[in-house]
This record gives sequence, structure tokens and C-alpha cells, in this order.
Amino acid sequence: MDFGSRLRQARREAGMSQKELGGDRCSTSYVSHVESGKRMPTLDLIAYFEGRLNLPPGSLGQVQVGPTVARRRRANTNAIQVLETLMRYRREGRHADAKRFAETLPAHLTPDMDWLIARQRVEIAIDGGLYHEAASLTQELIAIAEGEDSPGLLMIAETLSAIAWRVVGDTARARRSAQRAADLAATYPEFNIEERAEAFIAALAAGGDAAANAAAALEEMLTDLPDGATRANTLWALGTYAFQSNSPHSGMELHDRAAELFSPERDLRSWVRFPRASAEARLRSGFGAGVEELLAQARERHKVRRNVEEGVALTLTEAAYASHCGDNARAESMLANVDLSSPEITARIRGSVQERIAALLSERGEVAEARAAALEAAASFTEAGDLEDAQQAWKFLRSLPESA
Repeated sequence: MDFGSRLRQARREAGMSQKELGGDRCSTSYVSHVESGKRMPTLDLIAYFEGRLNLPPGSLGQVQVGPTVARRRRANTNAIQVLETLMRYRREGRHADAKRFAETLPAHLTPDMDWLIARQRVEIAIDGGLYHEAASLTQELIAIAEGEDSPGLLMIAETLSAIAWRVVGDTARARRSAQRAADLAATYPEFNIEERAEAFIAALAAGGDAAANAAAALEEMLTDLPDGATRANTLWALGTYAFQSNSPHSGMELHDRAAELFSPERDLRSWVRFPRASAEARLRSGFGAGVEELLAQARERHKVRRNVEEGVALTLTEAAYASHCGDNARAESMLANVDLSSPEITARIRGSVQERIAALLSERGEVAEARAAALEAAASFTEAGDLEDAQQAWKFLRSLPESA
């Protein structure tokens, strides 16, 4: 009798379900895979099963490694090599190579590795600014997590889904995923603290009903987070929330603390994006202090990791700063030179540019042109699924006279 059969027999004799046997260590599907011979438990897990079944150590015997198991081990080794290749490409900034390599992979490698490869695909798309693709790929990641009956993996998958859909502009889908991720992070405090923090960050960034609770959870976790990318992102998120909550001085203090922790080695994408986002948060609160320095940093960092979407966002923030300084003509000139035809630009950022152009045209009395730009902004926000910003664009359009 093989190990899986011995385990199944012992479990049934104990009157225990697969879920009960797995306890807080294994999902029901994992126990099922062990009993059917599809998975090989470690010595630690064998001891755990014996303890759950109240059996003396060694009662279940050893896992026999036959030809099938050997083939599975070789398959796992090959899959690990694939994963290492993808991770090396990402470390070296070779995002195009990583994407091409990922596209050549089969749909399934091994059950153990499918999740890791699927996650790499999502993050490669995010690295390349392909947020629509990333958002679509997160659905595969969620399906794998649900198939494994793993709340921890589901929390990570929903976090990535919330991030991707928020950037695309589909606020409703982003908030649904963020709410699920935050609920799992709150339900399972034993999960990795940094992964839980990322879930709450996603909920805070998505806004809506979950934002206040997410902010409170992050504030409580902050002292326990180690110095690193997640702590920096937490300070960034809390600072932005403070700006939005009319506490700009607190927002600046939190962003200053975040700036000290960001580094290209720890988190290149956030290191590039942070100065521009911090400048935007200050400007939205009516503060120009430190914005010029932040924008100078943003321009230099954008050269390190060029991204079409982030480049347009940087131009938009620079135009907002020009308007803050009273130079609307310069702001309008900046935005007039933005090419919105690139497929790498999301509908949401396109709508933001059109919305700002509409406001500038309205201020100098070009009502017909302002109406046209506001209509384009509303259409772009609607295309993205960002109904809140679409409604604001329509409201602005209705505020303009029919003719000059």
C-alpha cells in the first residue's frame, strides 16, 4: 500500500474529513492530492498528519519514490528553471524578453509551479505598463488560488487584481478585488505581514467604503513592518490618504519618511513613480512646497525606467504645477504635445489629460473647444469603467454655456 492509501485509510478510521486533517497547515485539495499520490508530503508534513491522527511517529511510513514521482520531480526542476529565467530577465530590466519568454510557455507546467508562473506573467505585464493585460491575467491567478482553496494565495491574487484594475480606471472592479483582499488580510492575521499590508494598501488606493478601515489597519501595522519596499509603500499610501483627508502637513511628513526608504534595488517601479505621485498629491491639496524638486527627481528616474503611461502622467503633473504657478499657457502647451494615440496609454489617463485641457480652454474663454475636450474626457473615463470621474466630466460639461 502506498503512502497516500495509508493516509486515506488512517483518516477514515479516525472519522476525520480531509479538511479536518489539513487543519491550518494544508488545504482540502492538497490533502486530496497527497492521498491520490499527486503530491509528495515533506517529512515535516508527515509528522503533522500523524499528530492530527493521534498516531505514533513513523506510523504512516515513508513516501515511496517511484518512476511517476521521479518524473514529477524532473518536471518541477524544469519549471523552477523556467521561473528562474523569468526572474532573471525582470531583475535585469529585460521586460520585453521576459514577456516574450512567458508567452512561449505551455498553459500548465506542474501544479506546484502554475501559480508562480501565472504571478510572474501578471507582474511582467505590470512592469511593462500593460495594465489591461495584467488585469486580465489576474483572473487566471484568482482561479488558481480558488482551485487550491488557499485564502493566502487568493489575497495576493485579489491584491494584484485591484492594482491593475485601478490603473486601468475600472474603479468598481478595483474596489471589489481590494475589498476581498482586505477582508482576507483582516481575517487571517497569521499571514505574512507584508503581504497583508499590500492588500490593505490596495484597498486604500482603490478608495470607497474600505479605505478608512484599510488606513486604520496600516497605521496599526506600521511599527511592525520591517524597513523595505512594503514599509515605504505603506507610508506612501498613508501620506496620500492624509492629503485626501485635508491633512497636508501629515501627508508631507509621511511622504518624506517614505522617500528615505525607497531604492531602485528594493522596488524599482515604486522608486520611479513615487516623486511624481507625491508631487501630484501636494498639488491636489493646493500645496506647491517641494513640488519642483520632486518633479526634477521624477524626470531623472523616468530616464532609468521609461514607460509611456508614466511619461504622460508626469507631463500631466508638470502641467498642473505650471498652472499652480500661474502659467496656464505653458500648461496648455505641455498637454497639447501629448500623443494620446499610443495603445500603451490607458483610457483613464487619456481622460485625465482631456479633462485638464478642457479646464484650461474654459479658463481662457474657448468654450466650444472646452466642451469638445470635456466630452472626450467623459467618453474616455466611461471606456475605462471609471464612472465617478466620468460623472465629474459630465458635470463640468453641463456647467459650460452652450456657446461663447
